Amino acid sequence: GRELQRGHQKDFLREGTTTLMIRNLPLRLTTQTLVEELCRGGFAGKFDFCYVPCNFATGQGRGFGFVNLLSPAMAEELHTKWRGSRSFAGEALPTAMNISVAELQGKSANVAALAGPNRRRIRNPVLRPFVA
Repeated sequence: GRELQRGHQKDFLREGTTTLMIRNLPLRLTTQTLVEELCRGGFAGKFDFCYVPCNFATGQGRGFGFVNLLSPAMAEELHTKWRGSRSFAGEALPTAMNISVAELQGKSANVAALAGPNRRRIRNPVLRPFVA
């Protein structure tokens, strides 16, 4: 187990991964709350994109989010600190957080994916991504 985990993290870095998908987050979570938790967790100034997709009708999250770190080393640090945690924002989670490599990598690719005509009409700041 331990050796496999170390090997996984080396692969993580070698790929140049900066954008992570975080799963098993509370459904009431917003992008702003995830940004606040990242900052509280020592990642202030270490990420330039964060987004928690929400149901536009209810404003409720979907249990996952994306964050782009400024370097692969910072992505590895977040992966190491948060992966498998059963606590978020001071409350217990029913399922441990799962962190994986996001399909889209980098701030530009993620911002572009959310820049379609339908997304630009979003007026509610709670439903918008954080972009530094």
